[in-house]
Amino acid sequence: MERRDIFGQLEMEEYYWGDAFDVITTGKDISTEGARFELLDKVCGKENLNCLGAGWKQLTYYEANELLKKALTYDLAYSSARLAPDEKVQFFKDEILKDTQDTSTYCFTNWSGSPWDIEQGGSWNPLTKNTFDMGIVFLTPAKLIFAYFISED
Repeated sequence: MERRDIFGQLEMEEYYWGDAFDVITTGKDISTEGARFELLDKVCGKENLNCLGAGWKQLTYYEANELLKKALTYDLAYSSARLAPDEKVQFFKDEILKDTQDTSTYCFTNWSGSPWDIEQGGSWNPLTKNTFDMGIVFLTPAKLIFAYFISED
């Protein structure tokens, strides 16, 4: 699978620990939940991330979009610590999501809930060896966009 380094192209390392990339999925079977999980695990394996299988949580496009915005704005460990100014957050989000749309995109995360939800909190299936990590995936028939963020306390 051909990989494009979004994180490096956008010079996101100035603001974040983690990665953002996409891979071409044209011709890959994503017709069933099992096929989608298998593809996610294949990508995780190539990226030296933990394979989660059915441990991925499916989100609506809106929920994934909002989660990405929070992950681009605030730290995972220190959830009120701002990582980037609003204009950078919007730019990064727009660039990451530029080839997606609500109707044909499957969205996933390794989180249940959110670290930024003070009342309910959240939990996650780790993707990395770091103390905190969050993966957000947007999968279309043409490409898989994978952004993950890491943090330490």
